[in-house]
Parts: sequence; C-alpha cells; structure tokens
Amino acid sequence: MHSSKSVAPLGSRFRHWAGRAVLLIACVGSMATSRNEPPPSPKPDGPPPEEPTIATFRGRPFDFTDQQALVTRRVLVSIPPQEEALSGDIVVEAEIQARWQPATPPPRGSASLYLSLTREDGDGHSEPATIPYPEYDPPLNPLSRRVHLSHFIECIPLQPCSWEADLDFHLDGDAQGTVHIQEWMLRVRVSPSVVERPLQGSVSILGVEEP
Repeated sequence: MHSSKSVAPLGSRFRHWAGRAVLLIACVGSMATSRNEPPPSPKPDGPPPEEPTIATFRGRPFDFTDQQALVTRRVLVSIPPQEEALSGDIVVEAEIQARWQPATPPPRGSASLYLSLTREDGDGHSEPATIPYPEYDPPLNPLSRRVHLSHFIECIPLQPCSWEADLDFHLDGDAQGTVHIQEWMLRVRVSPSVVERPLQGSVSILGVEEP
C-alpha cells in the first residue's frame, strides 16, 4: 500500500514566501524611518517670564480755583518684603480728566493746567502735560492728559520697600475760574532686573491728599 504525501501546489508556496518577504521589507522600512526622525526639541529651562506687576488706584474727584494755584497728591507705592534683594525699574503713570469753568461768563485772561510727577528728593521728574485755557474760545468740555515717571529702585531683603512722588496740579495764568478734576488714576508697573525672580506678594499704590 503506497503512502501518499500532500504536496502544496507551487502557486500556494510562492504566495507564502512572497507574503513573508513583504512583511520583512515593511519592518526594515519602519526601523529606518524611526532612526531618521529628528530628536524632539528640548523644552526651555525654567518657567516663562512673568508679566510686570501692575497695580492701580482711582482717586476721588476734586475742584480747585485760581486762588489755590497748586494742589498736590502724594503717590505712595508699597512693595512687600522679598526673600532676596530686589532691584529693577518702577514706572508710575497718572491720568486725569479735567474741566475748566471760567468765573465770569465771558472768559477774561488765559490760563494753563500743568500736570507733573516729581520725586521729593529731586531724583527724577516727568515731562509736564499741559491743558491750555486760552482767553478766546477755551475748551469747556473735559480733557484728558497723562504723565509718567520711571525710576530705578533697590529693596533690602526681608524688609518692606516703598517709593514716593508728588503728583502736582498747577494752574498758571491770569484767568479766574475753577478746575474740576473729574477723574484721576494712578498705575504702577514694577519690572525686576532678574526675570527669574518674580515679585512675591502684591504691589499697592495710593494717592493721598497733602496735609
């Protein structure tokens, strides 16, 4: 009795080896592709830089006449104690909205309102902003002006740090009338010299009436 062995057809064996060859080529291609991929970009060291600290103060409206001529508001900036020494730039900005009311219906004479920020020790002052009130056709609607003062500060570690300046409202001229300061606002921005050391705590700013 003859034993019979099953022999796979030639086409079937060819398809089997062809399939294995395709799989081998795909694996090699995958390895080559993974080796040629660029390495991932390194992440930047440390946290992103902090935005400068900003604080604001809005003062109460007030009036003053040509008889007073000068009104001052003391600007007080307070920085909480820091663990390390702090140095950097402080920028204070003042913005006002003022309206002029002549003492007599037909205005007589001219005047100008000057707004400025000045350090009491003379170490820094802003360029004054001016609102002119000419004798003929003076502006009777509210007008806005803005001034700013930049200064370098240094604070001792673990101690409160403060900064002061004077915001002056100066009326000059021979016209008689009243200036209505309808709005006035202060803003402060503190930018530490060392970006990696952001400020700890909150900065505050006040504008107080001179005694």
